[in-house]
Amino acid sequence: AALTPAAAQAAPPAPVPASAEAPAAASAAAATFTDDFDGPAGAGVDGSKWLTETGDNVNNHERQYYTSGTSNAALDGQGHLVITAKKENPGNYNCWYGRCEYTSARLNTSG
Repeated sequence: AALTPAAAQAAPPAPVPASAEAPAAASAAAATFTDDFDGPAGAGVDGSKWLTETGDNVNNHERQYYTSGTSNAALDGQGHLVITAKKENPGNYNCWYGRCEYTSARLNTSG
């Protein structure tokens, strides 16, 4: 017997056979570096993970002087590192163009 158009539309689709193997789970890459910045507000970075650069950067003519310490780079107590550029020159720093106008922070991973 032939199906009427209404009966053909109401018929459920044929089931799709399950594959014998489940798809392979994506492999997670192993972390080679991590820092949760989990120190208290105002704390500096973990010196075993970070190297602080200081001085002016004559290589690309940036206009700031990189400082160490927590004036320009500090944890916020909520898992973040805050790097702040400031229009200041408290140390009377000299840059490639003369007296520096700004301070900031520059950090590199250690190792």
